[in-house]
Amino acid sequence: MTEGKTVPRQLFKRPLFVNRSAEVSAFQQWHERAAAENRPLLVVISGGEGMGKTTLATHLAHQIAGHFPDGQLVYEVHGSAARSGVTADQVAAHWLQQLGVGEGDLPRQPAERIGMFRSRLAGKRMLMLLDDVHLVEQVRPLLADAPRSATIVTSRHRLEGLRIDEFEQLPLTGFDRDAATELLVRIAGPEVADLGAELVDKLRTVCEGLPLALSVAALRLGQPDEDPAEYIERLLHGQSLAALEQDGQRPVERVFDAMFDDLPGDLAHVYTTLSLLPGPDFGVAAAAALLEEDEVGVLRSLRRLAAVHALESLGSKRFRYHNLVREHAIGKAPDGRDSLRRQAIYWYWQRAVALDKTVSRRPPPDPVRDWYDQIPAAYDGEGAAARAWAEFAVEWPNLLAAARAAVESRDGDIGARFPIPLWFFGYQTGRHLALLDAFGTAFPLAGDDAELHWQLHRDLGALHEQLGDLDSAAGHAEQALRIAEEREHVLGVQSGTDWLAIICEARGELANATAWRQRSWETVAHLPAELRERAYAVLSMHIARVQLRLEDFDSAETAALRAIGYFDGTEEIANLARARETLGLTHRARERFAEAESLLTQVFGQYRELGMNAKAADIADSLAELADRRGAADEAEAFRRQAQRLREPDGH
Repeated sequence: MTEGKTVPRQLFKRPLFVNRSAEVSAFQQWHERAAAENRPLLVVISGGEGMGKTTLATHLAHQIAGHFPDGQLVYEVHGSAARSGVTADQVAAHWLQQLGVGEGDLPRQPAERIGMFRSRLAGKRMLMLLDDVHLVEQVRPLLADAPRSATIVTSRHRLEGLRIDEFEQLPLTGFDRDAATELLVRIAGPEVADLGAELVDKLRTVCEGLPLALSVAALRLGQPDEDPAEYIERLLHGQSLAALEQDGQRPVERVFDAMFDDLPGDLAHVYTTLSLLPGPDFGVAAAAALLEEDEVGVLRSLRRLAAVHALESLGSKRFRYHNLVREHAIGKAPDGRDSLRRQAIYWYWQRAVALDKTVSRRPPPDPVRDWYDQIPAAYDGEGAAARAWAEFAVEWPNLLAAARAAVESRDGDIGARFPIPLWFFGYQTGRHLALLDAFGTAFPLAGDDAELHWQLHRDLGALHEQLGDLDSAAGHAEQALRIAEEREHVLGVQSGTDWLAIICEARGELANATAWRQRSWETVAHLPAELRERAYAVLSMHIARVQLRLEDFDSAETAALRAIGYFDGTEEIANLARARETLGLTHRARERFAEAESLLTQVFGQYRELGMNAKAADIADSLAELADRRGAADEAEAFRRQAQRLREPDGH
């Protein structure tokens, strides 16, 4: 460096900085490797609005500034501003002036300005920070043959094109609990820690770890006239963006507005419309249905929105809104929101019916028979049921959200019926509590529809049985049977008596269970011919289980084999697994240990694949006992660990 020349020191002041230890560590490694290999340090920090990109970039720049004695240059590109038009030659002109070039000495042609800047940079140890870049073209022309330089870029966009120039990528996500707590304490004071982990978690959840939102909330929490608990509740249950106010301004909403203003018209329409979908995330099919566009084009739009962090890509062509971003998008949604919401609810309703038809193979429930007759199964052919099970698991939170939205819209036609196609999957996979809520909210919309009341009572009885609330289960099952008898509904009587048998079995009243099941068996003869074979198979599956408990192993085996013979030729893989389980346990009781272990191993895999974790855990315990019997202690312990993990809470 020549004596007297200008040495720019333009870095922003050191920011309040917490967390980001993984990102800081990665950056430090890249810096050390670049120095060792005599090449420039090139890094892009990307993330959504308010994610702390500039804060991190400034912190990192200060960490390494001492390695760049020829100066530190900063340029705020303002790429988040609508249609930012800053060009690389404008940046070059500004930086040349900071390096001592007079305005009159600047070349007039853009390419010549850029060339002069690269010439001045050659051989220098210079650190450059380009903040809030919009386009690759705002960066690439400025890159010079300066192996001892460093360039840090921040952007809402991923700027994947800079990978060609060997830029390292540093994408940011929201703060976790520890980081959020540290930020709140640093801004609002140590009293925040006294709020407790639950309230801090609520605050982090509503802000989804967004540093800007957490910072604004922390400033509010630090005010002497603000009750922290009440403020957090307002954030959770009110208009969160309005509550994130600072000095009469709404900084979080403002940065979202800037992002929205920068969206082309077609993307703005997608951004606002899809915010009306119920549930925490969505797939391309749901988005395409609401937008009434083809899936290929919609996927392209969703990926463009994810690239600017208006959406988060979850992989497998699924996307979600940040909580605050969704609130912002809903506020910008077009006219006709109620119509669009209804359209979204109906799409999820139809999808629930299509999936249930694929996985349950049961007779169409009477209150929704017309829909089941009109809507095709979700999948057909080999593996159809497995694919439907997998989709059901992925869409479950969205289907529940759609069910709630249907009730809230007071749509009695769908609101009272929405839980019905959810019952089979939810029952089999242990999602009982969520379903109880859905059925409970549906009842007030059922009116005096006896057919619908029968179905709701029957399904609720089954859910209470699974939860061990056998008195409530019996009450609902008896109500369902009474309605069926009054209506002379044969299938209702057959199903109701079978459920009362299941409840008696759960109580240990095996004689009563046998009596109710005998009545159910006799009723099957009066069903339409096309329903009898399946009804006998389901009853055989239940009979086998009771006969096993009564130690009538011959009868148990005969009944289990009859059920297996039917279900093995269908796509009812859950009932097939249940029947095989009973047969496997019968083999174990008869000391046919090898046969039992082989069959139960198969059943264990089926339950795991279907997400029937409670059933899989029980089978794991049985397999552990069988492994112990043949002296395989390590294998037995592995099964016990699996059983323990499967019983851990998983949101069902």
